Amino acid sequence: MNLKFSCVRTLFGMVWLDADVKFSFYDEQDILQGSFTRYGQAMGGDVDQWVSFTAPSGGRISSIIVTTTTAEWIGLDNFTFWLN
Repeated sequence: MNLKFSCVRTLFGMVWLDADVKFSFYDEQDILQGSFTRYGQAMGGDVDQWVSFTAPSGGRISSIIVTTTTAEWIGLDNFTFWLN
């Protein structure tokens, strides 16, 4: 998901999570700022979760890559972005 701006932090909801989902956050030069995996219901996690990420000091977020381990869908909504 390419953003039309860059930000220092993001928070959003994720619903209907059954399998694992990896989130990777990149800056404008496609340099990885950080990543983590959320575990879905099949692995003992919650079916609905909040996703929060803050870029490292001096870093920014320009794109978010969402990688799932299954063909099933997930919903992402209620995005909040901090520009500064």
